[in-house]
Amino acid sequence: MTAGWFLALALAATALEAHDLKCPPGWEQEGEARFFSPDTLFEYMNGNAEGYLVYGFQGMHGLTCRRGGVRLHIDVSEMDSPESAWGLYASNRDPEAEETALGSVGQIVAGRAFFARDRFFAELAAEPAVPASELVEPAAFLNGLLSGSTGSERSAFGKQRAAGGIELVPTGRASGELAAPGTAKCFGHQPTQARVPGGV
Repeated sequence: MTAGWFLALALAATALEAHDLKCPPGWEQEGEARFFSPDTLFEYMNGNAEGYLVYGFQGMHGLTCRRGGVRLHIDVSEMDSPESAWGLYASNRDPEAEETALGSVGQIVAGRAFFARDRFFAELAAEPAVPASELVEPAAFLNGLLSGSTGSERSAFGKQRAAGGIELVPTGRASGELAAPGTAKCFGHQPTQARVPGGV
C-alpha cells in the first residue's frame, strides 16, 4: 500500500459528515443542518471567513438547536491539519480566560465555547448569551461526537508558547508555520501579525 493510500485512509478516519452532528440531550434541532465549503463560507460569515481560510479551512458542518428561549449554534470546521486547527483556536482564545480540557484544549466563556481537536475547530454560541456553566455539558457532548487526537498539537505548541510566547499564525492558505517574535507574515494583501508579547 502506498503512502498516498495511508494518507487517504487517515483523512477518512477523521472526516466529519453531516450526520455526525447532533443536538445535545434536552435540545431540539431547529431548521436544516448546514454545510459551507471554502468557496461558500463568506455566505455564512462575511468579513470573518478569511480568518478561517488562512488556516487551511476544508469545510464546516453546523446546526442550530433550541431549548426554551435559547438557540445554540453549533459549528465544526475541518482544517487541513491538527496544527491548523490549533492555530485557529489560538487566534480565537481569550488570554485572560482559563482553558479547559475539551478536545486538545478549549475555552468556555459566557455565551460561547470553542475548542480544537485533531483537525477540527468546534464552536458553540448561545443566543441570547447564557452563563458559561450552562455550556459545559453541550460542549462536552460535542467533543464526544468528534474523533481524533486530543493532545499532540497542544503539547507541541504549548512548549513553543511557554518558551517564547509564540502563537501559531498563518503564512499561507494552507500553512501552519510559527512566526518569529515581533514579525508579521502576509496572506494575499492582508497582514497577519504574530501574537508575541512585546512584539511590534
